[in-house]
Amino acid sequence: ITPTPLPTPAPTPDPVEAEVLTFVPYWLLEDAADDLDPSLVTIAAFHRVEASQDGRLVARKPNGDVPGGWAALGSDKFAALKKKLQSAGVKVVPVVQRTAWTDGTRERTINLLSKKKNRRALVKRITEFVTERGFDGVNLDFEPIPARVADQYSLLVRELRAALDEVDPELHLSIDVVPGLENYDLAALTAEEAADLAVIMGYGYRTRDSAVAG
Repeated sequence: ITPTPLPTPAPTPDPVEAEVLTFVPYWLLEDAADDLDPSLVTIAAFHRVEASQDGRLVARKPNGDVPGGWAALGSDKFAALKKKLQSAGVKVVPVVQRTAWTDGTRERTINLLSKKKNRRALVKRITEFVTERGFDGVNLDFEPIPARVADQYSLLVRELRAALDEVDPELHLSIDVVPGLENYDLAALTAEEAADLAVIMGYGYRTRDSAVAG
């Protein structure tokens, strides 16, 4: 006789402290403003503002165009979304991006990270930007990191952490890393005096480039 199976007990998971970070790309701002549920996330990272090779945040391109991310930051939609999220206890942070996927962008990343004056200029500008705009910290999206400036990137993160701490130690600092972790010294980048969180940008685990679908 087959025994009657016992009913599945109700799960009683212990609460786990965790951060749930969502990226809000500027081209999806309209959707996020209407649909993003604050109860599901702890950090909302607005994507994106570009970091220049001399340490500026790019508000205008050489041809005079205003980047989409910068323009969206000044919109009523973003202001309303930011207020809604922060009122619910969600940290809202800007994504400061510096890519190095091509020869040209790689050279600009090296110029930014290898020169102390450029790193310090960026740290100062980010700290001012976070303070002026009422953000809860910042997310650094530097992808990838050229090998020759890996140590300098760790320096940048620590310098930024120190600058944010002078304003408010509660300001959040996260970094984005490529899936293979090449040239990211995670031990240094997430040490006590560095970033609070590292986010693995796992696109390669789910696209047609992946050997096994994620």
